[in-house]
Amino acid sequence: WMARKVAFYFESPAEFMMSYPEVEEAQEKSIERLNSLLNEGKIGVKVFLHLMDPVIEAMNKHNDSLETLLAGFSLLLGITGRAVAQNLNVEILADQENLSCLLSSMRAHPDHEELLCMICT
Repeated sequence: WMARKVAFYFESPAEFMMSYPEVEEAQEKSIERLNSLLNEGKIGVKVFLHLMDPVIEAMNKHNDSLETLLAGFSLLLGITGRAVAQNLNVEILADQENLSCLLSSMRAHPDHEELLCMICT
């Protein structure tokens, strides 16, 4: 029963995000919903670790969208903080594509203080 409940609440925004990669608003809203689910704490962080790549892909694809970047970095910071607190392997964070996403976001929005603070955290 619990697995079905988790699948319903979790897969819906994740599937929506992956079904409409070209639609900026779909990416932003899906990432925001995933962030809400993470903050509710009803789903383990290990499940969210598998979504880091699709989130980073969305951020790279919609690098001109400040809202998508803010939602994405907020989610990534939340996942990272919880993963580190649980002593999970977070080597994925040091991946070249992840670091490239950080740098390109900084270049695209060099004057946005909130974004820069999130990136440098």
